[in-house]
Amino acid sequence: MSHKVLLIDDEKDILFVLSEFLELLDQQVFQASSGQEAREICARELPDIIITDYEMPDVNGFDLAKQLKLINPEVQIYLLSGYARILTEDKLAESGITRVLDKPFKIEEIQEIFGD
Repeated sequence: MSHKVLLIDDEKDILFVLSEFLELLDQQVFQASSGQEAREICARELPDIIITDYEMPDVNGFDLAKQLKLINPEVQIYLLSGYARILTEDKLAESGITRVLDKPFKIEEIQEIFGD
């Protein structure tokens, strides 16, 4: 099953690798490298799944997740973070994040999101 997927990261290499992989899984991929760009794409495309970095120059993943959930309450949001161990369940639930993936992530973890 194909999904609309929004990838958000300020690191172009991560966007490239994830996009290439997800396109191999027949997903429709959109990319954003800032919070502003992510909000615009989310409003326009209404993605099913969002995979976002936690630490970006203009916004953190928690705040961005809350903003994107206001635009599209049904979206599943996955947070990529090197700080996953310090993130509390309450904080995740408050921001609407579905799951946190440790950085560096394993490609199998990304694949699990799509049930392949």
